[in-house]
Parts: sequence; structure tokens; C-alpha cells
Amino acid sequence: MDLLIVTHGVRGGPGIAAVHAARIARRGLFRLVAVGCLRGEPSLERALDDLPGPVVAVPLLLARGWIHDRVRARLTALGRGDLRMVPPVGTLPACADLFATVVREVRAGEDGFTHLWLVGHGTERHAESTVALRTQAVRLRYRFPDLAVETLWLEQPPRLAERAARFGKGRVLALGAFVDAGPHGRDDVAAALAPLGERARYTGPVGLRPEMADLIVAATRHRLAVPVS
Repeated sequence: MDLLIVTHGVRGGPGIAAVHAARIARRGLFRLVAVGCLRGEPSLERALDDLPGPVVAVPLLLARGWIHDRVRARLTALGRGDLRMVPPVGTLPACADLFATVVREVRAGEDGFTHLWLVGHGTERHAESTVALRTQAVRLRYRFPDLAVETLWLEQPPRLAERAARFGKGRVLALGAFVDAGPHGRDDVAAALAPLGERARYTGPVGLRPEMADLIVAATRHRLAVPVS
């Protein structure tokens, strides 16, 4: 079995997805491991040319939204009968475990947080763009009952910038539900949190964590792996 890690792409390349691919390749779990970008190089088509198959494609995405639909359409158009795709890693219950690990690590070094904000990109172009992160938020509320857990977005309500502007008392731990340290996951979140100053701590994009490689491997065993053509 070959593994194709599918990513949006950042600055014209695969970004952190290439690092995760190298980590997974060293484990020897798959015959070949490749990365394909929706926007960038190597493209999905070029990456698949190097995989004789059968192939399992794992979307390195944290939502099942507009980007996921574009990925599925591109893969379907290739007409490869040996290609199967699993749900995005951000929809897996184990993704909440990763979020919880980040929260615990931060709180071990500093605490006093009253709010946990899960920050995603969001888009009003797709009805399911918020579902995955909202589901993970429910799981985290059970794990951290002392924190007020909210889901906030850069490009749809409730917007992070607006919530930060009207925030009252307390301290915020903001967790970035982004795959890479691109403009959204790095600059836009930081700018939106800036009015809070030291009352806000941003963890950065969760996709940079080395444990994301474990999630990708776990996704390949998902029971909902389905053909794309």
C-alpha cells in the first residue's frame, strides 16, 4: 500500500506535510509515501504518478469543507480505481487528543487561563466548514471543565477579531486549528489576538506538531476509506 498525504500547499510547496511524510516513511509502514498539493508543487497528479498503487489518500486538513471538496473532485477526475480516500485528519476523535496534549503542555508551564479558544479559518462557502472543530470543542469541554471552550473563525462568525475586541476579564489560551504556519495560521491569528496583549497565549498551528504524523497513520485505518472514482 502506498500513502498519499494531500495538503492545500503553502508558499507554493508542501510545507510541513513533507516533514510528516518523511517521518512516516522512516517507519516502513507503507511501500511509498508521497505528498500532493491542491495548490503548489508537487501537484496531486504529479505525486500520484510516482505511486504505482494501491494508494490510500489522507487529506491533511482540519475540516471537511470547501478545500476537501476540491481535493476529492481532483482525485476523482484521475479515474484511478486503486485509489481510496479517508476523512480529513481533523475529523478524527484522536485529533481532540492532540489538542488536549497541547493544552496540557502549555498549562504545565503557565496557568491562570480561563478560556480556551479553538481558532479555525472558516468559510461561509461551505455548510460543513465548522463541523469538525465544533465537534472537537465538545470533546475538549469534557476534558477541561474549568475552561470556557469556544470555537472562533477568521473568515466567518463568530470572528476571532471581534471576540477579542469585546473580551472581558480572564486569560485566553488560543489553539490554532491550522496545518501550516502560513499567513492565516501565523499572522492573522496573532493580529486578531494583539488587543489582548499578555492576556492571550497563542499555541501556533497544531499541524506543526510531530504527533500529526501519528494522526495521518491512524487515518489510513479508518473504516470510511472509500474509492474516489
